Amino acid sequence: MLALFAQFPDTEPLFALDRDGAVRGNMLTHVFDTILDFIGERRYAHRFIESEIVTHEGYNVPRDAFASFFAIVRDEVQATCGPAWTEEMAGAWDQLLADLAR
Repeated sequence: MLALFAQFPDTEPLFALDRDGAVRGNMLTHVFDTILDFIGERRYAHRFIESEIVTHEGYNVPRDAFASFFAIVRDEVQATCGPAWTEEMAGAWDQLLADLAR
């Protein structure tokens, strides 16, 4: 979340009541579940993302912040993987982000 807050500082106050990180953890779980569905069967991910964009607009989260979030997740996953990050992984994430942009 620090990377999100660094790029979009106006989003940090939205988590003021999340003192133990449970909301952020739940949000991240939904992100990975959504990614896995999106690259798989697409049973719900595309609709979930669309509804979350609208929901987050209600929190005054700009669309560009929401759209950038998946790239921020990719960057954090890459940083966590360190030298284990491969070109294949980079290509898969590039494809995911391109598909999400549509």
